[in-house]
Amino acid sequence: MILSNLYNIKSSPAESLADFEPQETSQALDVKLRKALFTDSIGEQVVWLGYGSGKCVGLSRCDDLSPDEPFRELNRVEASSNPMDICRIKPNQFGVGFGDGTLRIINTDKKKIESVAKIKPLHGSCDSRVLSYHDGIITSGSSNGSIVHVDVTTQKVTTYGKFHGAVRSLVSFAGGKLLASGHGTGQIAIWDLRQPPFNSVNSVVPSKKPLDAITALSAHPAMANLVSFGTDDGAIGFCDVRGTSGTLVPTSFDVATAAITQIKFDAHSGEHLLCSSEDGSIVHWDVSGIPSTEYLSVGNSRQAAWLAESLSDWVKLSSLRSKCFSAINSIDINNTTVLATSDIGTLLCYTGLPFPKSHQHR
Repeated sequence: MILSNLYNIKSSPAESLADFEPQETSQALDVKLRKALFTDSIGEQVVWLGYGSGKCVGLSRCDDLSPDEPFRELNRVEASSNPMDICRIKPNQFGVGFGDGTLRIINTDKKKIESVAKIKPLHGSCDSRVLSYHDGIITSGSSNGSIVHVDVTTQKVTTYGKFHGAVRSLVSFAGGKLLASGHGTGQIAIWDLRQPPFNSVNSVVPSKKPLDAITALSAHPAMANLVSFGTDDGAIGFCDVRGTSGTLVPTSFDVATAAITQIKFDAHSGEHLLCSSEDGSIVHWDVSGIPSTEYLSVGNSRQAAWLAESLSDWVKLSSLRSKCFSAINSIDINNTTVLATSDIGTLLCYTGLPFPKSHQHR
């Protein structure tokens, strides 16, 4: 069931002046960077993916005392195929999908990258383009539209029903019972994972612009029914997926002038969100100041503000990084620190963000 043209377009929220001053640290590497993640909650190491002529997986240490080399490289493993995406399984263990369709499990706990397992091509001769992890399962989506999941312990591969268009983004939610996939055709598909066969139970085309690909997805850490999405045209939206057999009516805002590359909720409070774009920007969203009268119609928690009709009137937007010639390909959050990668091979770190502090990793 495809529900077309249900886009509830709203004017973009006005950008507010930041009431905080994040500090930026950066270091250029000799490869183009696809993605980077903190290896654990301490935040002293980052694992990153190089692509193009410098295909590799690298590991660096964050060194605040070295202004000339804030990310000291510890280890680099060359790859025969472009690494496409990486997902965190647990501290210091990751899944990496490659352009040849293979999936590798790697460890980083000994200050070097160790390959634990290599799993055969998951999508025929096509890539393992995007990954998502939840509770022992890595889900992989491909440019050929196929989706599979892999049991990390047994390495058993299960294939989902095929959907239309390349898979551009994935996220599991509702305690791993549901999966959302974003496609190059502009559709978001919802999959029921409670028992096989895993088939799409609902879908929505959240843009009136033809083939506006869904390039990023993120699930709210506390609201099982809330999924945020980003599009190729630079819009950010919020979708209430409560009742997978019902109508999905998303709300969106124009935030960037190019594709959204990643969206991340702050996992501790759920009142903050970050998004990055190919236009080089990183934008911080804050709904912590919204009055309860504005969101009680959609939920009892302030976190329900993301679905409120008046969101554009109350949300505060602040730029960590303004539009620039180099695209931001990924972001990661650890407590009040944000890690980002640029397309010209720069690792960036922003500290001092107004997130509630927690020892729980993001």
